Amino acid sequence: AKPKKARTTVKKKTASPTWGESFVFTVYHSETIEVSVKDQMFAARNEVRGSATVVLADLELAVKDERTLCLPLDTEGEIRLIVQFEAASALFGQDVASVCRSEKVDVPIIVTKCIAAVESFGLDHVGIYRVPGSKAVIDHLREEFNKNSAAVEFSSEDLAE
Repeated sequence: AKPKKARTTVKKKTASPTWGESFVFTVYHSETIEVSVKDQMFAARNEVRGSATVVLADLELAVKDERTLCLPLDTEGEIRLIVQFEAASALFGQDVASVCRSEKVDVPIIVTKCIAAVESFGLDHVGIYRVPGSKAVIDHLREEFNKNSAAVEFSSEDLAE
């Protein structure tokens, strides 16, 4: 996948620029954030003055956590970066590859859990693939999977309605 990039505004005539800008990226737990500071003092130059890397998994952020990082640049100086973790968008509507990457699995948790539910409760249930389920139960399960797929537990009542 091509790296996602964002560029701040250029700050002129200062050795200590302050940006206060925000960027939103969809990234996965195992990815890194790479920050480069470039000098555009002269029009013909776009020289990298320093860079730093943050491994997201090392931050151990929970949803809504915010962490202020002072990253030493590999040359001199530092850059202050505020990282906030937001919950991923709803499970439903995402492509399968994105779900697998974000859950760090080969098969999405929802697929594994649904197969297990059919094997545990549905093999003796008449019409499991033919008769539609209760809209209320389906909506509830969908909401629970969107919140936290790993925490969803099926019961025989989910298939009985």
